[in-house]
Amino acid sequence: YVPTPENPVTDAMTGPTPDQNFVLTTDRLKLTAKKFRLLLEINQPWDWNDYWINNKFPGHPDYLTSAQPSVIYTVEVDVKDDGEQFLLQPVGHGHPYGDDGTLNRDLSTLTSALEIISEIKFTINQLQK
Repeated sequence: YVPTPENPVTDAMTGPTPDQNFVLTTDRLKLTAKKFRLLLEINQPWDWNDYWINNKFPGHPDYLTSAQPSVIYTVEVDVKDDGEQFLLQPVGHGHPYGDDGTLNRDLSTLTSALEIISEIKFTINQLQK
């Protein structure tokens, strides 16, 4: 299913990450598909470790405050499982300075970036059909 001007569907939401637990409630997602993949990308600037050091990519100003790249979490959701909680799992990371949209599945160099979030749950509550 692809959103169109005649039939828009939220395919991305963005904003700063809250610094504590939060619940996002939205009615903007129209569940027209039977199954879909939910993805979440999160990053913390200035989050260096022994591998992701400040001079790892000299000359790339977008990396100088980035440090460890964004972590990508995902889960497959089946709409028929109304009320079930789906737990997102880390599956990779983004490009170190946001140069492309590839998913790098190697998480071995990430440390504290994997600790930004302790748990991500997604629940479908179809109150109205």
